[in-house]
Amino acid sequence: MVSVDHPNIIMFHECYLDLRYIHIVMELATGGELFEKVVESQFFSERKASNLMRKMLSAIQHLHENQICHRDLKPENFLFSDRSEDAEIKLIDFGLSKRFGTEEEKVKKQKMQTIVGTPYYVAPEVLRGKYDKSCDIWSLGIILYILLCGYPPFEGDNDKEIFKNVLNQKLVFDPKDWNNVSKDAKDLITNMLDKNPSTRISAQQCLDNSWFKKTSFNTPIAVKESIVKKLRDFRAPKKLQLETLKFLVNNLTVDIDFKALREAFSVLDTTQTGFITPEQIKLSIKQGMAHDNHITHIDLDEIDRIFARLDINKTGRINYSEFLIATVDKQTTLTQANVEFAFHHFDTDNKGYITKNDLKEVFKRQGNKLTDDQ
Repeated sequence: MVSVDHPNIIMFHECYLDLRYIHIVMELATGGELFEKVVESQFFSERKASNLMRKMLSAIQHLHENQICHRDLKPENFLFSDRSEDAEIKLIDFGLSKRFGTEEEKVKKQKMQTIVGTPYYVAPEVLRGKYDKSCDIWSLGIILYILLCGYPPFEGDNDKEIFKNVLNQKLVFDPKDWNNVSKDAKDLITNMLDKNPSTRISAQQCLDNSWFKKTSFNTPIAVKESIVKKLRDFRAPKKLQLETLKFLVNNLTVDIDFKALREAFSVLDTTQTGFITPEQIKLSIKQGMAHDNHITHIDLDEIDRIFARLDINKTGRINYSEFLIATVDKQTTLTQANVEFAFHHFDTDNKGYITKNDLKEVFKRQGNKLTDDQ
C-alpha cells in the first residue's frame, strides 16, 4: 500500500503493532458503498456510469502500473469519500491483492493460481486456476454492466450455478433493459467481458474507448494559470517540512480545495496511470497557452527544471501526493491550528517536543525508513 498513491484509491496512513494486533490506519471515507448507490438508484445514466467507471479504471491502471492485481473488485469495495453529490470514489480492501512481478524479475507473465474473488464478479480464468491482471478488467466489466441495468450478466441460485454461467453462458443484453443504452457502451462491456483473457482489452484500452469521450462531462483540457504558477514557483522543502505538508494534504478534509486539485491532476495525467511525466506537463501547458491567453508563456525547456523540483522522490514521474504538496495553497494549509495538528502527529508520545526517535517511529509506521543522517 505504501507504493500506491492515487486520488481514487484509499490512502494508507500508518500501521501500529501491539502485543496482540496489527492496527492499520486508512483514509476516512464516509459516503457509503457504491453497492448502496446501485440498490438505491437501480441503475445509472450512461454519463454518471461513465464518470465513475473512468475513475475506477484509472485506479486499476495505477495498481497494474505498480504490478498489483486487486482480485476482488465489486461495488462493495468502492466507497465514496463523503455524502456530497460530487464525492470522490475510492477503491478499498486489498486483502486478496497480489503483486505479479516486474519485467526485471522476469515473472511478469507468470500466472496466478489461487481461486479468489466474489462469485458474480470472478473472471472465468480465475475459476480455471490460471490467470493474470486482466481478471480485474473482467470484474470492472461486470460492475459496468450492473451500473447500466441494475443486475449482473451471469446469475444463478447458488455459487456453483453462477460459476457455471460465468464459464459457459454467452453475454446477453436484454432489449427490455438495454434498448436505451448506446452501442458504444455495450461494445466496451463486450470487450471487457471477453472470456479469453489474452484478447480482453487492458485498462488503458478501456480508458481510450470512445464511449468515455462521448459521455464525459465538460472537463477542462488544460491546467489553469493558478496551478501553472504554483508548479513554476515550487521549491522542494526540507525533509521535515515536506513530511508536514504531506501529512496535512493527506489528512485535512475541509481547508483544501481537493476537487480543483484532483481535476488539475486528472488533466495532466493524460494516460490515467496516477503519475505525471514531463511530456504530459509540456503538452498540457502548451494546450493551456493555446486556449487561454492569460497563461504566462513558459519555455518548454524550463519544464524539465520545474519537473526536477516537483519529483521529490526522484522516480522520474510525479505521484498524486507530490502534486498536492506542490499545488496546495500554503497560506490556507499552514495555519497555526494545522501546524499544531501536524506537530502532535510527529510528537508520538505527547511530551511537547519532537525527537529523532519520534521521527523514526512516524516513518516506520508509514512503511518508510529514516536514517540518522536524514
